[in-house]
Amino acid sequence: MARAAGLTDDVGTWTCMPTGEDLLDGRRALKYNVVSPRGEKATVWIDCERRFLLRLNEQDGHFFVLRPTDKKALTADAFEVPPHYGKFDPAQLIELIKKSDVWVDAPK
Repeated sequence: MARAAGLTDDVGTWTCMPTGEDLLDGRRALKYNVVSPRGEKATVWIDCERRFLLRLNEQDGHFFVLRPTDKKALTADAFEVPPHYGKFDPAQLIELIKKSDVWVDAPK
């Protein structure tokens, strides 16, 4: 999961220890204790059927929960970008900010 999320680096290896099974919102979930290469700890629950993260509790108390609303499979059109959306160009945004009254050049 860390690799898929782009959170890996050459610092070390993530460890993941299964600690049992729980029921979250009526769904069977495998529970794991996770430790990052930097020693950051978290507990995660993975949906047994969908093999998808349902909950993450971080060591510092932050957490998030995903609650599936229905069991039907998503169709390909659920992932299509709406036609009225445009591509974001960060360079274009910076140029617009440079022309605004909030831009300050770096001291020379």
